[in-house]
Amino acid sequence: MDKRKVRNAKKVDEAGNPIGNLNEFKTNHKDAIIFDSKLEWKTYSLLKEAGIKVILKPNPILLIPEFKTLKFDYLPEQKTELRKNSLKVKTKKEKNVIKREFNKTHYKSILSEKIRKSTWAVDFFLPDYNLYVEAKGFPNEAFPLKLKFARYILSISKYSIIVVRNQKDVNDLIKYLKNK
Repeated sequence: MDKRKVRNAKKVDEAGNPIGNLNEFKTNHKDAIIFDSKLEWKTYSLLKEAGIKVILKPNPILLIPEFKTLKFDYLPEQKTELRKNSLKVKTKKEKNVIKREFNKTHYKSILSEKIRKSTWAVDFFLPDYNLYVEAKGFPNEAFPLKLKFARYILSISKYSIIVVRNQKDVNDLIKYLKNK
């Protein structure tokens, strides 16, 4: 899945203060909790204030295990040859000529391919409710699919996941959990 971070989310410390230089902060505050966004910090703070047991950054959820499959591609040594030849020229037009000539004399094969596992590090786990909570103010385009996988995987093991998008969602979640 997509590992890019949201552009406008700034890491914050345990007090909700933005962290300027992350490496410097980590050096000076070795045991500090670092939140990925202000919403994540606020969610954690409100859940703790409400007396709800919260596990921050639980073990990642395995969405798709590692597996092997087949792909249709050039052999590794052929790809190396193409890459070396392409590095010899500078323009895109020259590279296209090299690719065309390469394709005339080389053929693709069916190869084995190892697909890496896909996991999701959800923000929080509420063990008393078997509930994962993700604080997601600005989801990227991959998020809906990742959420769908997680919901399916978690439903098998009697867990659920909730996405909170703002402080009102967090407050509503707390009220719901307290009345349950």
